Amino acid sequence: MKLQKVDSYKIQSRNEHQVQPRTMHSSAINDSAVDSVSFGAAPTKDMVSKSMESMMPPILTGMRKAKDSMGEVQNIIINALGTGLIAPIFIKYNPLSKTDEDTRTYSAWRQPVSAVLAVATQATITIPFNRAIKDMATNGWFGETFNETPYCGNGAEKKFIDNLLNKNTILYNTSKFDKSTQLKEIDPERYKKLLDETLNSLLAKEEAEHNRCNGIKKDLRIARSKYYQANPEASSKLLNEMSEILNSNSSVKEIQKQLKDKIKELKANKADEELIKMAKEVKDRGAALQENWLSKFFGLFTKKKAGEATYGDVIIASMKEKVNKMKGFAEMYKGMTAEQAETKAADSIATRLSEIDHAKNFLNNAKEKLKNGATAADIEALFNKESEINKAFRLKDKKFSTEVLLKFQELTKNNISVFKQISGLIVSCAMLPITCSLLNYLYPIFMDTVFPNLSSKKHTNKSSELVQKATENKEVK
Repeated sequence: MKLQKVDSYKIQSRNEHQVQPRTMHSSAINDSAVDSVSFGAAPTKDMVSKSMESMMPPILTGMRKAKDSMGEVQNIIINALGTGLIAPIFIKYNPLSKTDEDTRTYSAWRQPVSAVLAVATQATITIPFNRAIKDMATNGWFGETFNETPYCGNGAEKKFIDNLLNKNTILYNTSKFDKSTQLKEIDPERYKKLLDETLNSLLAKEEAEHNRCNGIKKDLRIARSKYYQANPEASSKLLNEMSEILNSNSSVKEIQKQLKDKIKELKANKADEELIKMAKEVKDRGAALQENWLSKFFGLFTKKKAGEATYGDVIIASMKEKVNKMKGFAEMYKGMTAEQAETKAADSIATRLSEIDHAKNFLNNAKEKLKNGATAADIEALFNKESEINKAFRLKDKKFSTEVLLKFQELTKNNISVFKQISGLIVSCAMLPITCSLLNYLYPIFMDTVFPNLSSKKHTNKSSELVQKATENKEVK
């Protein structure tokens, strides 16, 4: 998988008509994660999730990561593991059961066998079924809702943007769905809603950042500024130590370990709480950007080729950028008084709020123009013009056409995901009678073959029980 080059510890901006791969979580890198303020920004959703995860038992965090990174097939496997490994324990050691131990053991073994059959029957059907849906979505077998043809295929993304800007539309290939020989245009109302939703998404990010800056972020920034001013040596020492760790050419995993050790060392030495927070912010920056374990398994952290960067390089570059920004601020506040540092921090927040308000006004204005008939090209021109005349424009690195494409991909993939879940559930339910029939047929054979003594004793106990009941009935009569 090719990723963008890392230049001077900064992630390059997207070029015109170039789309950032979704697997890199470009929105997270460009917005919430990388924009995390060096003064102790309020934790993002990902950071909160990481903190909660650190307090959970390893088995639970593992299962949560598996759930987040897996699809229908893998969910079947997870459910099967629960059925095959956990349920037997409760059956075998159920204190409320009145049956003998051998009978409980015999019943407990039914769960692993059932789990294996569930994977064998449901997963083998679901895998080709999901592949068929994917192929149909990318090859024009569906209508608009589940159709990926506008952005799938060689050069499709560039054509998508060209059609968006030059024809003010999105074109689908629906030849296998309705036998159409011509490309089909998107429904006008759906198209207009897509453009508006793209602007809404950008506006929501600005609203969230405004709330963050206008709340706890201001207090945290002032506190950090005053700490830099009062403790320049301690701040510089820690930042230089973290720079050495990040420049050691180690893997992301090793760097994270060294940062954790540094935090433990600071705590053991009863270091200032602000120093501990600084180290945690750098570590959490890497944690927030890391891909899930399944992505790592499939090679995103593999050895880089010449001229390319792995995702691990991107994470380290972002962490370096974080430390370098902190160094700059530490140097800036070194010679100030406490009052000057506080004023400087408050002014910087006020400037950021002003920039955010300007971006919000710009987006609301774009929404109004869209409502009055502006095209995608018109909105793109607004972005370009504002970027040229306003160097502090927060959205200057955004291409409206690219944002529309990313939003369109997100919505279409969400639709397909829901369709897969519903249809997969139907397929799984349809397979249940077959699975149950196989289980009833194969389980006695399995037990007789693998556990003949247990199986015979179980049947013997059952027969003896029936004979005893019959004898008691005769005596009563």
